[in-house]
Amino acid sequence: MEKSRQELLFDTALEEFAAGYDHANTNRICEKAGVSKGLLFHYYGSKKELYEKVIDHCVDDVILSFQSFTVEGLSFVDALLAYSRQKCAFYLSHPYHYTILNEAFLFPPVDVMDSMRKKYYCMESIGRQIMSGLLDKIVLRKGINREVVLSFLVSTSCATDMLFDEGDIRGKELSETIYTKVESRYLEVIDLVLHGIGTEKNELII
Repeated sequence: MEKSRQELLFDTALEEFAAGYDHANTNRICEKAGVSKGLLFHYYGSKKELYEKVIDHCVDDVILSFQSFTVEGLSFVDALLAYSRQKCAFYLSHPYHYTILNEAFLFPPVDVMDSMRKKYYCMESIGRQIMSGLLDKIVLRKGINREVVLSFLVSTSCATDMLFDEGDIRGKELSETIYTKVESRYLEVIDLVLHGIGTEKNELII
C-alpha cells in the first residue's frame, strides 16, 4: 500500500531528527518527502510539534514491543537480562528510535525540555512497573527498602546509562559489540546488588 503524504512526512522527519533536533531542517524534510512546507505545518504546526509527535511515536513503539514480554519461569538475574535484551533487540532494529530517544531524554533540546521530561517520566513509570514485577522474584533482606531497590534497578537497567565509559553516546550507534559491554557491566552491577561489595576489614588494635 502506498504511503500517504503525512506518513511520508513523518518517516522523513524520523530520519532527520535522528541527526539531532538542532540539526533537523523542515525545508530538508519537505524536500525529501516531496511535499510543500505549508503541508508540513498544516499537519504538525511547527518543527517543535513535529518533534514531539515523533517522540510520542517512538515511545509508543517501545511500549508496544513489550506487550507480549514475559519472564515467567526465569530466575531474577535471567529476568533482568531478558528485559535488557528485549530493549536491545528493539533498538538494534530501530536505530532511529535509539538515537532520537537518547537525545530527547538524556540531552533534551532547550525548546522542548519540559515536555521531554514529562514524556521520560511516563516511559520510566512503565519500566518501573515491569521492574517491580521482576523484583517479586527475590526475597529482600530484612530492613531493605523495596522502593530504594526498585529505583536503583530502574536506573541501572537503562542500557544507555551504562555507557559512561564509552564517551558521548550521541555520536554512537548501538551495536552488538557495545551491548555486550553493557551487559557485562550490568551483570557486575546485579552481582553487587545481590551480594554486596565485600566485608569490612577488622581494624588492627595496637
